[in-house]
Amino acid sequence: MTKQEKIEKKKIDNVIKRDRKALRNAKLNVDQLKFDDIEIAFAVCLNACDTMHVCLHNAFTFDDTVSKMIELKYYNNKRSASNRLHRHIHFDTDSRSIARTIALNARISAFKAKIEAQAQAQE
Repeated sequence: MTKQEKIEKKKIDNVIKRDRKALRNAKLNVDQLKFDDIEIAFAVCLNACDTMHVCLHNAFTFDDTVSKMIELKYYNNKRSASNRLHRHIHFDTDSRSIARTIALNARISAFKAKIEAQAQAQE
């Protein structure tokens, strides 16, 4: 692991700690966005910020997160995606993080319920 990768890993860990602390301080009983099936999580992401949030909380590296944002066509090149991720890491507030976590969990629950309903209808 290079020095740059270590620095990025530390920044990502700090974001996760900040988000956990915000949820604990808000006294909300919400999952911390760890998923068994990550593709369901990406299916319900509405914007780049949701995608960054899911990636950071599921052990994606900095480069993996940037690649995923380009793959999902939020950004055209690595530089703009990287700059946006740096801004997200440095300037995301607790209230936005809490709201995003709650909204993502609600959308994922609804999506899973829809999939289960479709599976039962086919039987």
